[in-house]
Order: sequence, then structure tokens, then C-alpha cells
Amino acid sequence: MEKKNKKEFLLTRKHVQIVSWVGLLLLIFSLFLPALLSQNTGWWDFSTTGEIGDTIGGILTPAIAVIAAGLTFLAFYVQFEANQQQKNDIARERLERKFYQLLELHKKNVDELQLNEKIKGRHYFPHLFNEFKASYYLCEKLMKETNQVDSLDDEMLIDVAYRFMFLGTNSLTPENIPVLFSRSSFPFILKAHNLATDVLHRSFDGHMKQNPHFPLQGYIFQDNNPKRGEPYLIYHKPFSGHSHQLGHYFRNLFHMVKLIDQNTWLSDEEKKDFTRIIRAQLSNEEQLMLYYNAQSNYGKAWFENGYFKKYKLVHNMPVQMAEIGLNPKSKFISKYGALPNGEEYFEWDER
Repeated sequence: MEKKNKKEFLLTRKHVQIVSWVGLLLLIFSLFLPALLSQNTGWWDFSTTGEIGDTIGGILTPAIAVIAAGLTFLAFYVQFEANQQQKNDIARERLERKFYQLLELHKKNVDELQLNEKIKGRHYFPHLFNEFKASYYLCEKLMKETNQVDSLDDEMLIDVAYRFMFLGTNSLTPENIPVLFSRSSFPFILKAHNLATDVLHRSFDGHMKQNPHFPLQGYIFQDNNPKRGEPYLIYHKPFSGHSHQLGHYFRNLFHMVKLIDQNTWLSDEEKKDFTRIIRAQLSNEEQLMLYYNAQSNYGKAWFENGYFKKYKLVHNMPVQMAEIGLNPKSKFISKYGALPNGEEYFEWDER
């Protein structure tokens, strides 16, 4: 935007210089015109045209009028450009003020996140991600046990697992499950709901009272898959729901990006500069949860609007931790295709 304004300013200045030089030349010409017209050179004779002053006036008046009109137009044009620049400056100031207000609100939202008295703020997200993984593997285990591998693909499984983590078992009752999910998956969701409720009671009401570091993996993972890694230590009541905290967090984050993306006078590079500021506020685990939020039905607009490709909002996400579902790089290539000039979607692939 600044480059464009500078170019327009130089263009206007050039016009002023051209008109000024033309006016100066005409003024100099008019000074010598009386002497020129009073001489009889043999080419013209003004003795029959009246007084020399009348002749000069008749000749110069239209020229001076044209110059005056041109200068008047140029003055109005310069004023118009100045007004436009002022309007753009005011609009930019308003945009920046609103953007930084939303950014400050984002920081407050993060500070207000809390699982218990010890886990607050940005430390909320690693534990949230553990709960999401536990929810996913619980659903995956149940899917295999009920022979529904063909009826539920990986994207649907991620969506189901995210909803269990996001809404909690109290919100997912047998009455509203048909509203939130397709009827074809209703039996599976109902069984998953009962299993998650059972896990909640076992972990919180039973063993978790005696051992607050109860690993949910000991109950969920019975296939000894080597990809599971270390047990997921759950320090809070699992499947209790996080919509009351995460809902406005993701809405505000989305609104910030949308505010910049839909602006019509910011250049693409300026939009990237603003969204880099947003990305700089997100921890690795926040970017992980943003990535999986985008794969759920609640956050699909992130992918649909192309924000991940245009602004690389999860560029710093540790891809080795995104072990659920399709490999992130493969997923992005399948959604958007490969980036030009050998660019990578994630900084971990650049190493």
C-alpha cells in the first residue's frame, strides 16, 4: 500500500512540474510577444488588425484561459489525491486499531483458559491435545471392535473424536446425538458415548482420586500399537467439555484472520505481515489444536477459505506430533497441491 501511494504521489508531482514548465515557457513567450508583433518582418503585417495590445490580448487570452483552467483542474486533482490518501490513512489506522484490539482479546482468552488450579493459560493446550488423542484412540478402538472400519473414514473419526473432546459426554446425550451426527453413525456414536462416560467415571470417580496422574492409555490402548508412545497423563476430568472456553477462543482467532483477508486495499504481502503477527502468538500445541479444529465440522472454514495455504497459520506446527490421521504435509498437498519454488508448508520440513 505504501509503495502504491508513493508511486501515485510521484505521478502527481510529475504532472505539476510539466504544467509549471509549460506555464513558465508561455509566460516568457508573452514577454517577448509585443516586440515580436510590432516588427514588420514581411511575413505578417499587423497594421490592419488594430492596436497591438488588442492583438496580443486576443491571442493570449484563450491561451491564458486554458492554462488557468489546467492549473485549476490540477489543483483540484492534487486536493482529491490528498483527500484519498487521508481517507486511506484513516482506514488503515482503524484497521490496525481493531486488529490489535482483537489481538489483545486473544491474549486475554489464552490467559483465561484453565483446567484446574495449576494448569492455566498456554499450558492448557498440551493437556487438551492429550485428551483429544485419548478421545481419538478410544473411538478408533471401538470402531475396530464393532467392525465399522469401512463405514467411518479417518476424517469422520477425527470429527467424532474432536466433538467428544470439545462438547464432553454431558452435552452428547442419546437425545441430541442424532442431531449432531448422521443417522448412519448413530449406533457407533452412542456406544462411543457410553464408553467415554465409563472412562470418565473410572478415571475421575475411581482411580483418579487415588492417583491424579492416572494414564488413560492403560484403559484405552489394548492393541499395543508402537505408535502410541508414552502414556497420556490426564491431570483433569476428561470428556467434561471445553466448548465454554475454546468456542470464543477459536471464533476470535478466525475473526482476526478474516478481518485481514477480506480487506480490499491491503496488498497480499501486507496481509501476510499481519497474519505472521497472529501466528507468532500461537504455541506449537495451539497450532496443533488449530489444525485438528480445522478438520472437525466446527472449524472446516479454515480449510475452505484457504487460510492455511495463503497465510501458513500452522507453519510452525511440529508435524511429528500430528500423529492422528493423514500426515499433515500429505493432507495439505491433497487439499491445495504443492507450493511453488520448492516452498514447504511446515518449517519442520525445511530442516
